[in-house]
Amino acid sequence: MVQAEEEFLIFCRAIRELPLQCRRAFLLRKVYDLSQREVARQLGISESTVEKHIAKGLVACSAYMTARGYERAGPMSGQANERSRGH
Repeated sequence: MVQAEEEFLIFCRAIRELPLQCRRAFLLRKVYDLSQREVARQLGISESTVEKHIAKGLVACSAYMTARGYERAGPMSGQANERSRGH
């Protein structure tokens, strides 16, 4: 449980490192579970731009976590890396 909390805190730090508009799109989509269309409407940007922000956020958060010794993209990824499970 402590490790999961620590990992979540590191993931939150990774999100804070994202550029503001990218962070907003990422949080609205991944945390608040809004559709790309809803995020685009709320932020006043195109759906394509939302998609690019989400992709950029996932890559950046994954790199941040990996640099700190985590094999997964973070608690929001939903998928563990096969190496981290020993397969």
